[in-house]
Amino acid sequence: METVALILAGTPPQAGVLEELRQRRVDLHQGWLVPVQALVAADGAGECCLQADLLPDILTGDFDSISPATLANFRKRTTVRKHMDQDCSDLAKGLQEIKLLQAQHVTILGYRGGRTDHLLSILATVRVNDFPRSIALLDDDEIIHHLRPGDYNFITPPDQLISLVTLSSSGARVTLHGAQYPADNLLLPPGTRGISNRCHEGALTVSVRDNDVFLILNDRVAG
Repeated sequence: METVALILAGTPPQAGVLEELRQRRVDLHQGWLVPVQALVAADGAGECCLQADLLPDILTGDFDSISPATLANFRKRTTVRKHMDQDCSDLAKGLQEIKLLQAQHVTILGYRGGRTDHLLSILATVRVNDFPRSIALLDDDEIIHHLRPGDYNFITPPDQLISLVTLSSSGARVTLHGAQYPADNLLLPPGTRGISNRCHEGALTVSVRDNDVFLILNDRVAG
């Protein structure tokens, strides 16, 4: 599997993650290094890329959050595409570019900015995307996988906090193995039922049916 890395203008990725991106790879979890097919920066994330000496393959957005000097710098060195639609978020503009690459997987970085409205908007945008498989949102201490119906395998350390959450009003059918509280074709409703489980076998398998779910892997162990 390979991924397209999409950097948003929230909290910049840590130095170690930026170094991995310079090497055209990203750690999706616990040493699971995935090749980066392409790197896309959305608007103000171009500032982070310039400071980190990271050259995106595509810089996109309406460019209201990037300095003229940084924009001019990238125009000389990479593909710059301006999207003026004010009803379309930076994430949606980045995903539009990624769809043109026919990518099967996307890793979103820099999505945390401290505002709940932004986070909810990002999660909603991820849900309505039409990518055939999953999208991952990578943060310093957790990773959120958006899982469409299908079968998935993850490597996890023992006692890691894991949560399964659906935002579908009709719930989602999930089968979960490798956790303290397994599930077999469970109808998971929206709410707290799938919160604060833990992995105990070092490997996690998840099957999703009917609707989509978010799998959250937190690097803090369960207490």
